[in-house]
Amino acid sequence: MKLKMWFLFVLFFSFCYGNEYFNNITGFVNIKIPTGFSLICNPLDSEDNSIKNLFDPEKTGLSEGLIIYKFDNELQQYSINILEFGQWTNPDELLEPGEGAFILNVGEETTITFTGNVRFGNLSQVVPSGFSLQSSQVPQTGEIDSDLNFPIEDGDIIYRYNNQIESYETYEYDFGMWFDEVFKPNVGESFWVLKLNTTNWNRTFTIY
Repeated sequence: MKLKMWFLFVLFFSFCYGNEYFNNITGFVNIKIPTGFSLICNPLDSEDNSIKNLFDPEKTGLSEGLIIYKFDNELQQYSINILEFGQWTNPDELLEPGEGAFILNVGEETTITFTGNVRFGNLSQVVPSGFSLQSSQVPQTGEIDSDLNFPIEDGDIIYRYNNQIESYETYEYDFGMWFDEVFKPNVGESFWVLKLNTTNWNRTFTIY
């Protein structure tokens, strides 16, 4: 799925004290949500990462009946959150950077604006064996392994949902290489991973 997005840093703050660097970036990401199903994530760390804040219908103009299916990688099941009468059925459910969810938009294509801070420093998230829904904790695109440091291994498969064809695109890795092409997630996009072995997705993200 090719999510159309624009990313803008609206504030950059960095200073050095001795050998330590302190960084803070606040910004926003605009992500187009097409009609139908799409896989999304929260690309920025807000003060409130709840569904009611990230997908506030008064701010976003989301249509009634919109549904968010958040997948629990540990329990291997979905939670279902429905926008009804201007309220979410589970308003305090969280969608943290690094997590993912299906969103079903029953209305016309719309745009959601995410605001918050870019996570930096030493970042880690569990990638269990079997199927899991993953996303980058940092709003960054690029090759999933070389640029985003995803721990790809032989036998792993990544699935991207394509809203336009209502089906999946597969990216297979074996014998130390990608078949056809390298997976490059878009900012604001989550994706399925089928992994043989449980591991951690570790990376250090710094900005000077």
